[in-house]
Amino acid sequence: MIINCVICNKEFEAKPSEIKKNKRFCSQRCYHTWRKTIHNPWSQSEKTTKVCLYCKGKFIVTPCHILRKYCSHKCAMIHLHQTKFKEVHNRLRGKSLEEIHGKDYAKVLRKHFSEVRKGRVFSEEHKKNLSLAAIKRYAK
Repeated sequence: MIINCVICNKEFEAKPSEIKKNKRFCSQRCYHTWRKTIHNPWSQSEKTTKVCLYCKGKFIVTPCHILRKYCSHKCAMIHLHQTKFKEVHNRLRGKSLEEIHGKDYAKVLRKHFSEVRKGRVFSEEHKKNLSLAAIKRYAK
């Protein structure tokens, strides 16, 4: 059976089973043209041009990405490292562990850090308990 292509209006032959499956294109090229332009909902929606906060370059966004502030992931990471992370570091600079984490957790951190500085992460009692547990496990 002969039918016309939806995109280029060229006549092409299609089998009855293809017509039943709604074949409307003479080639893959016409199909992809249809997918990129006519069928794609973003191609008909309003696109907005924005300016990247880091590189000041222009980039186009669709309505679903309207909140984007950067043209690429690379620009976003560089800018965040230069601003946000430094801001957090400056806010915490000069504060004690108690002010940042609370009194109880600060004690735990101090003990752990002192053990690490001395070259031993675990106390001797804890190491002994670990070795006893290992002996019991392998004795079975």
